[in-house]
Amino acid sequence: MKILLIADIHGNLPAMQAVIAETRAVDKILCLGDIAGYFPFLNEVIETLSSMNNIICIKGNHDHVLLNENLSTGSFSADIAISMQKADITDINKRFLTNLPETVETIIDGRKFLLLHGSLKDPLNGRDSFWENEVLREGIYLFGHSHKPFFCESHVQEWMVINPGSCGLPRDGDSRASFAIFDTVKWKVSFHKVVYSINEVAKRCREVGLPENFWKSLESGEWVMATNKGGDS
Repeated sequence: MKILLIADIHGNLPAMQAVIAETRAVDKILCLGDIAGYFPFLNEVIETLSSMNNIICIKGNHDHVLLNENLSTGSFSADIAISMQKADITDINKRFLTNLPETVETIIDGRKFLLLHGSLKDPLNGRDSFWENEVLREGIYLFGHSHKPFFCESHVQEWMVINPGSCGLPRDGDSRASFAIFDTVKWKVSFHKVVYSINEVAKRCREVGLPENFWKSLESGEWVMATNKGGDS
């Protein structure tokens, strides 16, 4: 079985569509949270994901903030986009996000997969030291949130820790949409990048009034600070 690992779409429909087009032969999709945030195609992204019957999705910190009043991502820039998405999201798409779990443990081809967005200690927001050798048991641990691909494994303890990087807002210096493929026959993961139309995203961002640094960040593959006071990541 071939499994698409995708994370941190952040409302970037063109990036997600490019990844899906590149991976049509996969048998299953595991989406590791942060469907919401930053870019103005949230309804279209959710409608695409919810139409699939071979997908498991979990909730990320941006999804959680969107669903709860008086919460912040901790980022001025991110909160701008979330506030717009709160006003724009349809009821049915909001229910889709509401019903997503924060973690999922599932068995695929006889092996345990644990899906979470942040870290073992903080599934939604955790950034620090996702893995510690002594706490990891046999299985495949999948996470997102850092927006950077990551892989580590122990052949002795038979675990893998995998982050496919960000589909919608890469921060590893490469502007292409990031994803990974896990092959359960070979028990191997491969990391991939695909080009998509950043111009299409920039055009919509301008139309809805999002700051220029949002699409400039897509072009650079790194977060670009806003020039106005208060801009952050």
